[in-house]
Amino acid sequence: MFAKEFVIFLLLIIILGIFSSSNAKSCDHPFEETPGGKCLFNPMGVLRVTWDEGQRICRWLNENGHLVEFNTYEELKDVTSCLNEHYGSCSNWPSGGVWIGAVEVADTNEFIWQSTNSTVVVANWIQGQPNGPSSGDAAMMNCEFSFEWMDKERDNVLPILCEMPPRAQCPPEFIPVGETCYYLGNTTVTWDNAQEFCKVLAPHGKLAELETVEEIYSVTEFLLSNGNNRHYRIGAEERGRDNSYEWASSGKPVLVTNWYNDYSPNSGTDDTIALDYTLKFRWMDEERDNVLPILCEMPPRAQCPPEFTPVGETCYYLGDTPTNWETAQEICSILAPNGKLAELETTEEIYAVTEFLLSNGNDRNYWIGAEERGVDEYYEWASSGKTVFVTNWWHSYSPNSEMDDAIYLAPGIHKYRWDDCSRTCTAYELCEADPAELS
Repeated sequence: MFAKEFVIFLLLIIILGIFSSSNAKSCDHPFEETPGGKCLFNPMGVLRVTWDEGQRICRWLNENGHLVEFNTYEELKDVTSCLNEHYGSCSNWPSGGVWIGAVEVADTNEFIWQSTNSTVVVANWIQGQPNGPSSGDAAMMNCEFSFEWMDKERDNVLPILCEMPPRAQCPPEFIPVGETCYYLGNTTVTWDNAQEFCKVLAPHGKLAELETVEEIYSVTEFLLSNGNNRHYRIGAEERGRDNSYEWASSGKPVLVTNWYNDYSPNSGTDDTIALDYTLKFRWMDEERDNVLPILCEMPPRAQCPPEFTPVGETCYYLGDTPTNWETAQEICSILAPNGKLAELETTEEIYAVTEFLLSNGNDRNYWIGAEERGVDEYYEWASSGKTVFVTNWWHSYSPNSEMDDAIYLAPGIHKYRWDDCSRTCTAYELCEADPAELS
């Protein structure tokens, strides 16, 4: 067993040297981005392993990697079309096709996605499949059938198709350096105005806080190539005691520093720190009322799951098929990790979603995640059990006296204000999911 794994390891080293990635913006090497946005690694027939070995290899390539999975028809069409267009010749596939991440539950011919333990809802089986006589089979995409699926015993050896979640992206004005997004400002301002500028520029924006040796090194290297011969303010300020600096956003002491040679900050109080281009962007202290260019940072902007649309700081999905409330909730849970019917707990959320639906709602009723529990006309948010305090009922509407209702958003003259109906009524699902932290 050890010998086989050692051979696989050597093969991977060779493959990683051969395959280069041109999509470093979204996908880590050696993964490549598909037109639909999936990050895939496809060594084709160079590497053939069992299904379980394939899962281990995908995780070795990326800590969040796994054999490819499909949660929407759009994802399935994207990958299937990509394989047919670029790898459609079955000579590329000595074993007929690739393992994917679906595995059979016992001997039921029912399949789940192994990484999330969720039911395979979107599938593309060859007619008559799955039909394997053994228990615990896995699924593969078969080249001879235009990459439709068939089941195979997972001890067969096949090529693999790995995926990783795309990395979070920086906004257009920011530049990714390491795992953070940075903005180089042209305007010269005081330290306090610089902090305000960064906060306005981006969610969670702030003057750069270089807390580790790795951050200092990567930002210094970046500025040596892109700093435009300017000094830049960062987010350290002197507080309370002379020469005692803290990072402004957290109040943590500045422990790792990059002062020029054995430079000691001057004896004035209430100073801040700047990166001095004449000293290869090592640190100098600077009075906070002096004006300098700014270096802002923000965490990478998280991405919405496929088919979800960002609205404010949340991702939403508009369903295409009317269904009852319980089924709508189940669909949302399948579509994305932590997916659920939308829970509009603040005035800001209600306003943002209403405005979004007025432009994109297709004049449909949409379920949200509020349900009546225990007491007539008493509503709670389903995921947390919190009482629904902030509401948006149609005019001065009062919920009807039926028990076990749920809330939907009504279109037309109601302009997506709230109404209630038995949870057995049919409406479209309005799902929400948090942006995935993919960086």
